[in-house]
Amino acid sequence: QLKENDALDKLDEVKKEVAMVREDLGYPPLVTPTSQIVGTQALLNVLQGERYKVVTKEVKDYVKGLYGRPPAPIKPQIIEKIIGDEEIIQVRPADLLKPELEQCSKEAYEAGAKSPEDVLSYCLFSQVAKEFFEWREAYERGEALPPQVEEISEETECPSKAPIEFNITLHGEQYHIQIAGVGNPIEEGKPYFIRIDGKLEEALVMPIREIEVGETFESLPEAGTLAGKRPKAVDIGDVSSPMPGKVVSVKVSSGDKVKKGDVLLIVEAMKMENEIHAPIDGEITEVYVNEGDKVNPDECLIKIMPS
Repeated sequence: QLKENDALDKLDEVKKEVAMVREDLGYPPLVTPTSQIVGTQALLNVLQGERYKVVTKEVKDYVKGLYGRPPAPIKPQIIEKIIGDEEIIQVRPADLLKPELEQCSKEAYEAGAKSPEDVLSYCLFSQVAKEFFEWREAYERGEALPPQVEEISEETECPSKAPIEFNITLHGEQYHIQIAGVGNPIEEGKPYFIRIDGKLEEALVMPIREIEVGETFESLPEAGTLAGKRPKAVDIGDVSSPMPGKVVSVKVSSGDKVKKGDVLLIVEAMKMENEIHAPIDGEITEVYVNEGDKVNPDECLIKIMPS
């Protein structure tokens, strides 16, 4: 996450913040899931430049007592900063759970589930399961191809030479890159299998501009003229995500009136859900994202016209 936010220089600061957040939250054990809860909040505190300016849903639930009683008491000022005047539960958290399987099963089969395994997948990871169900339906209709990997070799015929193994230097850090293979294009882009310092990663590449062999860059259109590209978040009413992630839910539509602090959308990052709030009072004029979209911190996701 630090690398994606161009903030690797803040690693030591995040390490110190992890210890401070753990103390704030009553020393939860650093095991799943509380280790992710603490680590993600520490990262947000550092990236935002203000402690608890952005708080994940999981941290709020933890402070409310939905993960059980913390090993040590949480200071009142920390509770107020994280959940305000919301109530802390005084009972066993599991006693508050309502039966969900019947409703979840209904939603799962409506979304394309075909087996009990599909239902469980949907109940645990609804967004991921829906995407898989949609792909499976398209594949069974012959409209989608399975991901097949073909080897890239030095002998592969190409109209011109392009490197398949190279070093790059970014912000003073050097990385060894090797393109190991490429898959068939899918809706989200063409999968490339890349080794970065020996670690195999999959990257989906969606071409925005292409250039023919021998064509000059001067003949290409400006990047800003390309359709479908989200604008940069520059104005006071431009809403952005604090870190790269995936849109889980969009709560507003164009034309809606909102107040400062209203929840506009939820973005999942590092397995945590982050509520994105309205920075000002106003009217929604543009919504640039849908559920399932991947987003970056510098992008305008929603535009608000000040009232």
